[in-house]
Amino acid sequence: MLNYNHKDADKGGDRYEPLPVGEYDAVIAAVDEDVSKTSGDPMYKVTLEVYSGNQKRPLWDYIVMTEKMVWKLKQYARAMGAEAEFDNEAFDLNAYEGNGLRVNLSIRNDPKYGNQNNVKSILPKPGASIKKRGVSAPSDRPGGAGTPTDPGRHVAVSEDDIPF
Repeated sequence: MLNYNHKDADKGGDRYEPLPVGEYDAVIAAVDEDVSKTSGDPMYKVTLEVYSGNQKRPLWDYIVMTEKMVWKLKQYARAMGAEAEFDNEAFDLNAYEGNGLRVNLSIRNDPKYGNQNNVKSILPKPGASIKKRGVSAPSDRPGGAGTPTDPGRHVAVSEDDIPF
């Protein structure tokens, strides 16, 4: 068992003061599919890395798949340049982990945790190079744009096959 002092828990060692209201650069660090504890509806739990000056802060955004929340998924799709995928109900936020965007943050007062940042909206990041996981760059695709890569294809190479 590791030693600890239970009184240290009240010091809030890894709590952050909320960032000021405004727009920030961010990266989609992780996307998890989960179920809302309150409604039982499926949801995305998005872990963002938000940049302010030389600081990188984690921030979580939750998108419950209900009529009232699908607007936020559309904002993510728009920021990734994937509105056509969204309109065809084929947008998978998981495929866009690691990409940059802009977040518009507000501050909300949570009765349990105090003041916290809240993702008010998602915006495209000007000049960002968006990469969809599982799809190589257009110049690398043998079948042209939109052709997925085949991660299962592997050709074994022995030292005898190398000409130098």
